[in-house]
Amino acid sequence: MLGTSDTFLAHTEEHGSGQGAENSLKSIKQAHCRLLNYALEEGFTYSTWNHIHNTLIPKDENGCKIHRLRVIHFYEDCRTLGMIGADYAGFQEANLDTNQTNVRKKIHAAVRKAFDHKKVTFGSTPQVHLREYKLGGTLSMVMRRSVGRVVEAKADYLGRWTRTVLVQGWKEALGLQCLLRL
Repeated sequence: MLGTSDTFLAHTEEHGSGQGAENSLKSIKQAHCRLLNYALEEGFTYSTWNHIHNTLIPKDENGCKIHRLRVIHFYEDCRTLGMIGADYAGFQEANLDTNQTNVRKKIHAAVRKAFDHKKVTFGSTPQVHLREYKLGGTLSMVMRRSVGRVVEAKADYLGRWTRTVLVQGWKEALGLQCLLRL
């Protein structure tokens, strides 16, 4: 555990009636600050929701999975992308029914909190689901100044891929694809 041993205090006779609670709160705040400093120095992002994300460890081979729409987790991923200076992100196996308007609104709200400029492309199957969860699907985002260079954003009707084309000048083009592994 990263510095959590400082948060546990034993009651001794030295503390007065209200002093023990005051000292334990102070100790918890100090441990929290130490944990935050360690996380920032070692390449971690630490959220106020007590989630620690290591930005230096590569993701699993299946890609980044959102698994139901917990907006705070997706926002933390967007914030991490902002901290490392990413201009493009692709999510395979988004597992969301992005055909539903409320799901799209939640995704856009989370991305809007992290970035001023964004372009989000969804790829999902046309099947209708009652819940937000749906197997498969892709999601790709272009953030920051690169949004102004987007000339094409497409998605497969079965949710297998999303494609974004960026241009620079008249002749240079960059095609970015987020592909679903089958």
